This record gives sequence, structure tokens and C-alpha cells, in this order.
Amino acid sequence: MRPNGGSQQTPERKGPPPDRGDGRSPDIRRELERHIRLERTVAEISAGFIGLDPDDVDGAIDSALERIGSFTGSDRAYVFQFGPDGRHMTNTHEWCAEGIEPQMENLQGVPTEDIPWWTGEVRKLHEIDIPDVSDLPEERARLREILLA
Repeated sequence: MRPNGGSQQTPERKGPPPDRGDGRSPDIRRELERHIRLERTVAEISAGFIGLDPDDVDGAIDSALERIGSFTGSDRAYVFQFGPDGRHMTNTHEWCAEGIEPQMENLQGVPTEDIPWWTGEVRKLHEIDIPDVSDLPEERARLREILLA
């Protein structure tokens, strides 16, 4: 937006992005810069847990979820813990962006057999990124139902 309230349109560029002198396209540079910012954020979060008083761990986890969720532009970020039998998962910490309804109450003691894909991803320590819960495929209908409850 221009200071006088008008907007400036950038013409559509044809062909490859311009060379900025370092041989990298602007998209690659942006992605590398974002990755570096993420690594710094994770390092800062990790450092914050060193020597942390056990009474402060829950608050630090909540703060970490907020930082990561905000950084990624997510609606929410969760931490789940498997029960002793390994057949149930419980949402122990949740951060929600402004205007997003918390779901932690609905995510207690969830049978892992009901959500095998989610369970597998969590067991492999993979992040789970679901841009739109309503777009989950039919084979993940139970997961969609749980997350939309």
C-alpha cells in the first residue's frame, strides 16, 4: 500500500526469477532465511528448558507452542502424551491462535486405533500439518470427526 492510500500493482513476471548475484532465486533465499529463523527459534526455546525448575515446565511448553504456532502461522499447536498402555493419547498442552476454539477437552484418552495415521506420525516424531481438517481424506474420517468435535 502506498502512503497516499493508493496501491501499486507489480506486473506479472515471465521467465525465471532474476539473479540477485549469488546464484539463488528469491524463493530459495526466502526459504533459507525462514529456515534459519526457525532454527534460531527452536534453539532459543531449547535453551530456555536448560536448568528450568520442574514447576515451570508446563508454562515453558505452552510458551514454546505459542512461539512455534505463531511462527508457522498455525491455528493451533498441540503436545500429546501416550498413556502407559500405548493405546491412548492425551492432549496435555495446546496453544490456539486468536479466535480459534481450544479442543484439549475433546482430545483426552483418544484410542490410538481410531487414528492410526496420526498415531504413526506422532510415534515417528513427525510434525503433523493439516491445513484444513475438513479436507482430510475419507480414510481419515475418524480423525476429522475427532478434530472437528
